[in-house]
Amino acid sequence: MGFLGYSFAPLPFNIFWTLLVVLDPLVILFFFLRLQYAISLAVIIMIFDISINLVYGFITKNNPILFGLITQIPFGCFVFLTANYLFPYQSIKNFLYPKCN
Repeated sequence: MGFLGYSFAPLPFNIFWTLLVVLDPLVILFFFLRLQYAISLAVIIMIFDISINLVYGFITKNNPILFGLITQIPFGCFVFLTANYLFPYQSIKNFLYPKCN
């Protein structure tokens, strides 16, 4: 739909949804470079994404947005629950190959 393609939504929501095109790949990049940054950014994105979609969906009674939350909320719970466990690791390598004592 192009830059700021969510013309049906208020500008702040439109800006956020458009920024996800940059933010989501940034999480993947940080996943390999700085794991703690990736975890923090993923948690922040999920908090805002679920909140914004819930607010917009309920206010406008937009069923496709609300239906999408059926998968988004469980994924958000997965992100939230694993973030605390993964955060102490400096990199994905440290997680996959912990040093033996």
